[in-house]
Amino acid sequence: MQVVAIIVCLAVTVVAVALFARAAAEIVGVVRLGQPAVGRTDQPAVRTTTMLAETLGHTRMLQWTLVGAVHWVVFIGFGFLFFTLVTAYGQLFDPEFALPVIGHWVVFEWVTELLAWTMLASITTLFAIRVAGRPSAGGRRTRFFGSTMWQGYFVEAVIAGVGLC
Repeated sequence: MQVVAIIVCLAVTVVAVALFARAAAEIVGVVRLGQPAVGRTDQPAVRTTTMLAETLGHTRMLQWTLVGAVHWVVFIGFGFLFFTLVTAYGQLFDPEFALPVIGHWVVFEWVTELLAWTMLASITTLFAIRVAGRPSAGGRRTRFFGSTMWQGYFVEAVIAGVGLC
């Protein structure tokens, strides 16, 4: 059974990496279509600090109050719970696998549990907002008008799956 799990996991990983690489190549291709911006690479420390503050602080999303707050929890939780996926991947090959240094640290384990549960509550909230605001219910005035709803549901399901595992 473990061999089957390893084969399935490796096959899914190969497909996922290929899809990721293709999507990254498409994004790079679109970005390269633009003209170079003069001064874009000056002050790298200031630009990096600003980028980190806006990304980790979710400054623009938090303007939407509830949506921004729960989105921030999902963002932080999803990033942090990546380590649980690394652990699960390692345990396919060695059931006793744990991340070096932090793998058995009680604080890390409790923070992981707390983030998983708050992320699940947050993604459930975002799912409910998406269902309530679907275009068939609100027409043009909904924020989801013109979006491909199944993609949003898929992303939310993947995030919920990460939180559950």
